[in-house]
Amino acid sequence: MTNASNEEEIMNEFSTPVGAGAQRNEDKRELFTPEMLEYYSHMRIDSADAPPPKSFRVGLLTINLNTVGRIVNAIANPASPCVVSALATLDPVDPSAVRDWVRSHKIGPEDREIVVESGEEGFRKIMAGSDVDAIYFSLPLERRNDFVTTALESGKHVLVHYPVSSSLPGFVSLFDKAHECGRHLQDSTTFIHHHRVTEFLGRVLGDQDSFPRIKRITANLNVRMSFLDTNVWKCNPDWPTQGCISTLARFCVMFGMLIFNRIEYKPKSAQVMKMKIDSSGLPIEATCVITFDPDCTLVIHCSYINTISVRQHVEVEAATRSASMINFVFPHHSLASYLLYEKTGKIITRGYSIDLAGGPPQDVMLWRSFAALSLATEVADAERGLGKEHVQCNMDECAVRESKELAQIEMQSFNIVLALMESLEQGCKEVALGPIEFERAWGR
Repeated sequence: MTNASNEEEIMNEFSTPVGAGAQRNEDKRELFTPEMLEYYSHMRIDSADAPPPKSFRVGLLTINLNTVGRIVNAIANPASPCVVSALATLDPVDPSAVRDWVRSHKIGPEDREIVVESGEEGFRKIMAGSDVDAIYFSLPLERRNDFVTTALESGKHVLVHYPVSSSLPGFVSLFDKAHECGRHLQDSTTFIHHHRVTEFLGRVLGDQDSFPRIKRITANLNVRMSFLDTNVWKCNPDWPTQGCISTLARFCVMFGMLIFNRIEYKPKSAQVMKMKIDSSGLPIEATCVITFDPDCTLVIHCSYINTISVRQHVEVEAATRSASMINFVFPHHSLASYLLYEKTGKIITRGYSIDLAGGPPQDVMLWRSFAALSLATEVADAERGLGKEHVQCNMDECAVRESKELAQIEMQSFNIVLALMESLEQGCKEVALGPIEFERAWGR
């Protein structure tokens, strides 16, 4: 634990005076729980040879140990700030076997045994207890809906498989509940947290004068089915019964919304232009077009038909310049590059990103982002409880904005994918997209 002098230093560092020469708020100690002080003290360790202890405690709720998603393994990475401090399964389980499993995966605390429960009552004990800061639901959609609300109301942050809900009203309702409870809710999409994606977006969105108004985004994602069996479907038990639109196209939609939401382009319509289906009637190849206001389009080509394992490329076109990137969804532990270039073909900027086996891949970055956004949301909620009108710490203020922006992107992306599925059911007709009514959640 941190000592008293270190606590005061941390609070001074993460607090901001109200005005020039103003005295710091004497009640600021109330904003920091012991867990927050411990977490921030670890963030301030400078030595690369002394990685900070893992202090963000996650409760893992799953059907059984065979249904745990791949991203749980990333918790063991030293770059992850998370640790599994409690685990519950719906199926009956031997607690000693669970603890052996946790130790073998190196995802539990080193100084104590984890809490092990089973059944729905075990779920509720962990959600109501003080052993965890957040809950990760590695459960199919129909088995977790009621639990997510309970976890939020119990003061826990929540990470779930995509989608957050099976319907848009349910989606909005859960984010409203998260905001009401002062907690962070997020789905487990990983690629949007990776450095290669955030750096690319920074280049495109960081200077709108040098990269003028965007006119079109084209995204191609072609993946062999066997690659999905290993890399995607094992991470999400809801996906195997769905076609390429609700799996591959939704990655492309979310990438587009990372850009369009930031520049406040509003989706107008979605349409499946053409498709191929397999013998069971599922779409295995599709071309989709989503229109935005002002005049802009997102064109998606996604397919399970491919002679190589993965082909992925995205291009952002503006009035005079374009930017493109490969490997924008699935990392290949190889060189991924992006280009920023003039319409004439002259290259302005070239960037590279390399995924190394020992470095923090996108699964680890998901846990880092989830922990940071959860803690910032918690600090902001504590300040609201003291009557503050805004988050005083600039770092937390940015994180809270990022949390809200991520929620908006997830909701808009889900709405667009639903419209594409409706277009498919209606014989590839164009489907209008209206605004999402989530003003209550964001105080608008």
